[in-house]
Amino acid sequence: MSNIWIINGIPGAGKTTVARTLAKSFARGVHIEGDRVHEYIVSGGVFPGQEPGDEASRQIHLNVRHQCLLARSFAEAGFVPVIDYVLVSQSRLDEYRAHLHGFTLRLVTLIPGVEVALARDRARPEKTVAHFWSHLDAA
Repeated sequence: MSNIWIINGIPGAGKTTVARTLAKSFARGVHIEGDRVHEYIVSGGVFPGQEPGDEASRQIHLNVRHQCLLARSFAEAGFVPVIDYVLVSQSRLDEYRAHLHGFTLRLVTLIPGVEVALARDRARPEKTVAHFWSHLDAA
């Protein structure tokens, strides 16, 4: 089976830029941005860290599942999928592995440092969220 790439890092690390550039480098590449998948929910959406916590968690798992369904579909059609999302734990990575069994997963974690990520995040007013996630840099 083909490769499926996952680009990981805290907000502001450069995931979207790297994922889009990597996807463009393939003859048939596709960029699957996890944050955009969450935006498909137009009412009733609960973002990570918001209440109720059990619903936020359920929607994160739903998001990951749909990222993987898209990646599997594109890979089976001959494209190289590049997913971009924040993987907060080993169990989240295991979730991707379970949904994408049979494919070779390539994980890239971007670690520019908290100050760089926070500065990049402040420069994009449409999505300033790195301060919520900067604690993950140590993990």
